[in-house]
Amino acid sequence: MEVQIFGIRKSADTRAALRFFAERRIRTHFVDLNERAASLGELRRFAQKVGVQGLIDRD
Repeated sequence: MEVQIFGIRKSADTRAALRFFAERRIRTHFVDLNERAASLGELRRFAQKVGVQGLIDRD
């Protein structure tokens, strides 16, 4: 199994997610949004799954 993580390397939540999967020896594919923005198709897929409000980081 491989988990795909979209985030920013400096984000504490992103680092926590990467550490969580690493501790459980689950492979991850990390996409740094500072290096490559999510495509329109990816954003639509995320919005369908978590809703538009789920895409907004309010912190």
